[in-house]
Amino acid sequence: LRRGFTLVELLVVIVIIAILCSLLVVLIKGMIDKSRNTATKAIIDVLNQACENYKTDEGMYPPTGPYSGSANLHYYLGGKRDHVEQYSSSGAHVISQRVPIIEFKKEWLDPTASSAVPNPPVQIFDKWQKVIQYANPGVNNVKSVDIWSKGKSDADNGDDLANWIRDY
Repeated sequence: LRRGFTLVELLVVIVIIAILCSLLVVLIKGMIDKSRNTATKAIIDVLNQACENYKTDEGMYPPTGPYSGSANLHYYLGGKRDHVEQYSSSGAHVISQRVPIIEFKKEWLDPTASSAVPNPPVQIFDKWQKVIQYANPGVNNVKSVDIWSKGKSDADNGDDLANWIRDY
């Protein structure tokens, strides 16, 4: 009677397990990249809609100052806004403060930020921890603004995610 496995049989099993593990690693890495893409696209879409809401309220898109890049979006879309003077139906004069257009999630912001509303405002980051870019007026959206992320790599290799690219 034969007891146990030969060395060749053990090596074959080990090689098969190694191949399956490497395939699993590749699949998981692809799923992680896809989820980061989806989450970054969602951030860009939220920022784009918030810019449209800002334009509806203010008559213009958020300016590109006084801060740089997407910190301006954090400043104009997430901060408390000016006092608004209104009159109630009874004619009483009321002064209220507008709420922020969007509530920023802390994980969207510069990792050095201590809260979702740091002062001064900070850059907005994608899921690869790269700064989301903002341009007003837009070059690609000539009647709007450009909001984009460089994606996984900093190179211009077609993996950018932007509010003017709608094929996702």
